[in-house]
Amino acid sequence: MRKRRLLAWLLIGLCMASYRASAEPEQKIYHLFGTTMGNKYAISWAADPTSAKQVHELRLKVERRLEQLNASMSTWREDSEINAINNAPANQPIRLSDELLWVVSEARRIGLMTGGALDITIGPLIDLWGFGPKGLPGRLPTPQEIARVKAHTGPETFTLVAGQLSKTSDHTRLDLSSIAKGYGVDALGQLLESNGIHHYLVEIGGEIVARGQRPDGRPWTVAVVNPAPTRLAATTLIPLTDMAVATSGDYHHYFESQGTRFSHVIDPQSGRAVQTQIVSATVIAPQCATADGLATAAMVMGVEDMLRLAESQQLAVMLIEDHFGQVRVHRSRAFEQLLRP
Repeated sequence: MRKRRLLAWLLIGLCMASYRASAEPEQKIYHLFGTTMGNKYAISWAADPTSAKQVHELRLKVERRLEQLNASMSTWREDSEINAINNAPANQPIRLSDELLWVVSEARRIGLMTGGALDITIGPLIDLWGFGPKGLPGRLPTPQEIARVKAHTGPETFTLVAGQLSKTSDHTRLDLSSIAKGYGVDALGQLLESNGIHHYLVEIGGEIVARGQRPDGRPWTVAVVNPAPTRLAATTLIPLTDMAVATSGDYHHYFESQGTRFSHVIDPQSGRAVQTQIVSATVIAPQCATADGLATAAMVMGVEDMLRLAESQQLAVMLIEDHFGQVRVHRSRAFEQLLRP
């Protein structure tokens, strides 16, 4: 009799446990889409059932955060914080906001790491080559024009002291396009965290950060497409958990002149638009701003130098090279390790 009672209570307990499990709300994936920084953004997150009002409120917070970032770092806005610096005369210290100070400092750190391949003072060169707000110049700049503009670029043309930036030349202009997009991704991730969302994927123009996991327990998966025309369908699938990935390439933003293709990436050393065999560079790092800056630097450095740096610094890097019409994919050891199940 006692055994029957025990069995009955066990069955009741199992039924109650089953009922409680089925009554618990199942997580779903929600999405937000929009435009910012001249690109599209997409946010996906896993959460318990969320009302349309809650999603709308989150959208408003996202839009406000993006407005703050653009007001600080966009050279396309005349009233931005970065343009206040660009328009300031030489030797006038300007106090930076905490965010802008961090981004400028991180860009300088990456510039030192890459031997000057990342340089945020190349704004005048970007304009000269027609990739800035003023648009294409309609012709290639002459060597004399490049030399004249390049004289006002380089990390030595500004100083950072106690949170204040001072330029050594009236003509020095900062451009954060090589890192601001990645920082924007990080900033949206922090916004989601502050709103109790810890499982998400954020993308701005191909720069991505992933935290947590999908509702089914699997990691978020990102596909990096091989941009070579003959192998457009070939992709690399990257499982991302608490990491960020950024890709830089010349296949979206370039122009051709006299049969030569000129990338939007400017070599700070030569002052010229990069003519490289690398068609895309992908970097995985804990922060998207760092990955973004390193991916840009990789386009300037070339295959051998970037892979050498990746191995010495244990960076996760993938380079896709167009070697005289043949596609070559190069991956650092750290990148290969992240692809293993």
